[in-house]
Amino acid sequence: MSELQYSPFPNSARRLHLVRRRFPPALLPIMSPRKSSSLWCFLEGPQFAGTILKPYNVFDIPNKTNVFQLKGLIREAIKQLHTVDAEQLQLLQLDSVVPIDPDSSLAQRLEGLGDIAACSRELSSGEEVGVLFPAEPHSQARLHIVVKCPDVLNIASELTLSYHNRLHHSYLNSACCISFSLSASRKRSRSETDEGGRATKRKLGKVVRDIQAVHKTIKKMPDINFSDYTTLTNLPFPSPLTMPFQRFGENKIDGIPHFEYMGRSQFCDLQRRIERAAFLNGSETLYLYGSSGSGKSHLLAALAYHLVREGKCVFYIPNCHDLLLTPLSTMRDAYNFAYHDPLDPGAFKQFGDVEEVVRCLNCDPDVYIIIDQVNVLELVTANENSNREIFKKQHGITVIPAFGGLDSDETNHWFLQHHDQIPQLSPEQRQQAEYLTGCMPLLLKCLTEIANFDELDFRKIPGLVHLASDVSTFAVNKLATLNPLDRENYLKIMSACVRGDRVTYNDQSLFDLRYFYVDAEGNGCSTCGIALEGMVSILRAHSDAPFLDALWYEAVERSNNPIVRGFLAEQICLSHIATSGLQAVHPGLDRMPSASFDDKPAFDNFLSTERERCLYIPTAYNFKTVDGAILLLDRQSKKATIFAIQFTLSDRHKQSDVEFHTELWSKWIKPIVRAEFTVDSTFVWIDTKEPSQHVHRKTVRALRSGDQVVHPEYSVIHVDVETVDRKLARALKLII
Repeated sequence: MSELQYSPFPNSARRLHLVRRRFPPALLPIMSPRKSSSLWCFLEGPQFAGTILKPYNVFDIPNKTNVFQLKGLIREAIKQLHTVDAEQLQLLQLDSVVPIDPDSSLAQRLEGLGDIAACSRELSSGEEVGVLFPAEPHSQARLHIVVKCPDVLNIASELTLSYHNRLHHSYLNSACCISFSLSASRKRSRSETDEGGRATKRKLGKVVRDIQAVHKTIKKMPDINFSDYTTLTNLPFPSPLTMPFQRFGENKIDGIPHFEYMGRSQFCDLQRRIERAAFLNGSETLYLYGSSGSGKSHLLAALAYHLVREGKCVFYIPNCHDLLLTPLSTMRDAYNFAYHDPLDPGAFKQFGDVEEVVRCLNCDPDVYIIIDQVNVLELVTANENSNREIFKKQHGITVIPAFGGLDSDETNHWFLQHHDQIPQLSPEQRQQAEYLTGCMPLLLKCLTEIANFDELDFRKIPGLVHLASDVSTFAVNKLATLNPLDRENYLKIMSACVRGDRVTYNDQSLFDLRYFYVDAEGNGCSTCGIALEGMVSILRAHSDAPFLDALWYEAVERSNNPIVRGFLAEQICLSHIATSGLQAVHPGLDRMPSASFDDKPAFDNFLSTERERCLYIPTAYNFKTVDGAILLLDRQSKKATIFAIQFTLSDRHKQSDVEFHTELWSKWIKPIVRAEFTVDSTFVWIDTKEPSQHVHRKTVRALRSGDQVVHPEYSVIHVDVETVDRKLARALKLII
């Protein structure tokens, strides 16, 4: 049994950060052949500018790794050539024997197969490697998986994986290494690429120069207060390893990578903990543990920088993916940075294997080990969670929580420091920005990407759209792998996180700890509004009558955030319309089924049924102009009416009715018109205004080619919340 399997944290977390004074044994487990499998990795393609992609290395993984996790590792391996997301990878399991021959092309190996799709099946995310591929003798090694992905670099290539079982191997030595290289048509001899080769020597020379330059730059920097939120500066990145630009950005000053650091009150606590006797004597390990984007990586980089300035030996790994891909060179370069000697700046220690690096580190009681994203090494499954608390207690691990974003003082100063990089925000826009980002440093940075701010544009910033996609993708993949009981528990936990309720069953292996967590009082939380709204779409899709039990009304009543209160009220209102109708607007709007849609409702499907009405709710968190729409059909008279619905508690709101009829109306009605229905429109505002009704006349634009209809004539109806759902109005304190 691997020590790694007793990690105290769930594999769903995306940021686990370790600080200690001894090299952690859990990062270097020796696994038995029954616990792991070996995949030969090939990246092949046609001739491209005189270059052909060739197989390069072997990739070992635990048998309990599932296909979803395997896709993530493959994505890391090919990220230099492909920008495809992990979920876009397609893994095909071959059901025909194709012997491994690294010297032949994929086409030659598959020559007898014909159509690959006909001789394979696509693997689903929850399947485990050990179940898919039982152990085989090495002599029977054969190609098992073909991995396909969209090619963004115009190099038509496929990643092919072959599987075999080996007797003994180390998880972080050559075993768990995926690596690919572009080689010329002439094969390089080993002497050109080994440790003594010329190419390697040139690379090592650059590493030595980088180490010298970074140390020299750090020593020249002035003293700063790392805990003072008024501190905003660029610090030299304290490592010769590649700075992860997704977290730190790309910024070089005089050729040295720098990262922007803003003082955080949490740094004081982190510094105090590493000065305690238990940590200094090596008996305590610290985990900076929390949600994605909360600034943990910046805190650790600042801590490493601070310790280097004080003359400490700091072994700092900023990205554990490097340990998976190139373990020996990563640890070697980090070691030489830690033990850089200004009196002998050209000294560079070489190592034969990873274990030798670990032995050297363990011989020094004064070295600081700082490892970022250590969780990527934790390829374990939920049935091992019961051992984690025992492991944490037995191994002196102290967890430092880092959930949520900046506090109010830090947030105010962030906006002050970045006022020249973001548009001028009204108080309402500022509140909306803080809600959607959760004041997470990584998400606040997205504000600097826009020239003009409004709610719609902000919600369409690529970084925030990607986060919403992350939430949805994780949830869909997770739900696909769960048994009925775990599925029910997952939905209960996520509902509690959206409402801010107590979590009664806290199985952290079930949910996405990047964006959801349980606080010290046992209440579920979401890190930001984007995550909250993305999860609401998942809950609606997987619940029969979502958002209608008493807990949701109570959540609205106790919420002190007007944006959250309004959003939850909107969900309750839509669900209430589905179950009770909206006869205050039209007598034909009785109880009705509901359906979801992405860009436009699938009216074609509804028209082919005998039903008369249906409520359509968008799945996108940033859908524009409407919160829902009802299609009502009078099949006898061939008349259709679309009731677009907008819910708001704000006194000021953009003209959603005009936008809907200008931008969406003509696209939505096409299938209805094809079915030979006449189409009328009524825009329904559910708000706090006095009930009213009026007609908005048709607008026509005169062109040389003839008149163009900007939008049709439509009715506008304002109906108050109390009329739709009296219980909701009471929760909102609109009535007593």
